[in-house]
Amino acid sequence: MDAIAEDDDVMAYSEKMAREILVKIAGGDSLTKMCKENKDYPNISTVLRWRENEKHLIGDMTFYDAYIQARCDQADWYFDYMTEAAMSIEEDLTGNKTDNALIQARRLKLDAIKWAISKLKPGTYGEKLNLTQDTPLKIEIVSYADIIKPPEKKAA
Repeated sequence: MDAIAEDDDVMAYSEKMAREILVKIAGGDSLTKMCKENKDYPNISTVLRWRENEKHLIGDMTFYDAYIQARCDQADWYFDYMTEAAMSIEEDLTGNKTDNALIQARRLKLDAIKWAISKLKPGTYGEKLNLTQDTPLKIEIVSYADIIKPPEKKAA
């Protein structure tokens, strides 16, 4: 199913509605879930179409720019959530006995969130590539004339 497919239930752009949706996205909510579960919200395809129209503004920002900012804010929210969840593992253990299933489920959830935030905000949460050169590098500039020399004449 195409997320931007034509649908009969297109809601006209409303800055108030757009702002409410973006605040919820920035707070960690799923756009898909909020559009499906709230009858007062537009279809997800409508929201995605709003991004394409430069006339749709939120304050002095286009809806597209505000949407990108909300997704970056969502990555920060997920990071905080993930940190709190990782720190609270001790509270989830039953008595003095370790519940391996619970730990595995938590690890899977945190790994999924970690992957998502690395894609939402790669400059902050993505894997860093180390592009430093540890060995000395010798660069010699040679002209083309030095490389191609005319053949030497044979002595007669």
